[in-house]
Amino acid sequence: MYLWRMVSLRFVLDFTGALFGLGYMFGIAKRTPLAWPLGIISCCFFACLCHLESMWMQAAVQWLNVLLGFWGWYSWNKNTLPRTMTSRQKGFLVIMLMISALILFLGVGNNTLPWVDWLCLVCSLVATVLTIRMFRENWYLWMVVNGTTAWIAFEGELFFLSGLSTLYFLLSIYGQFQWRNTQ
Repeated sequence: MYLWRMVSLRFVLDFTGALFGLGYMFGIAKRTPLAWPLGIISCCFFACLCHLESMWMQAAVQWLNVLLGFWGWYSWNKNTLPRTMTSRQKGFLVIMLMISALILFLGVGNNTLPWVDWLCLVCSLVATVLTIRMFRENWYLWMVVNGTTAWIAFEGELFFLSGLSTLYFLLSIYGQFQWRNTQ
């Protein structure tokens, strides 16, 4: 009986978090400030799921995303027009991502998957900040993160997460087109 309750609770947290996450991604693509509360709720569900599964670092990341969600919600209520990064900002971003990749890959042994996962985490945090600041370039990072996450999840036989990440990847492409056409 206890096992069934745990399975049911995991399913409810996972499924509900995913639904709110899809709503968040679609709302962000449409530049709707009310998408941020959906993302906050989604991250709360996923944080609880990670606590339940004793995935402490992932839970911490989800709680960080909750805080970033409040910042995004506040920021987007002041400005809802996407903008393009300057050449200097793009250069700084590329240099920082390259340094992060170099630092991470220096420790790679035979198993590269944890390092790729860690690089996805760094890129997703950077992409979240770019999204909050309404830079159009955020979608390129999200495409890489979501596509890579779909692959990692598929390799780990986490097919539901892989499917969700594939949907996020497609929504990232949609978001890029939506934001690109906005002046």
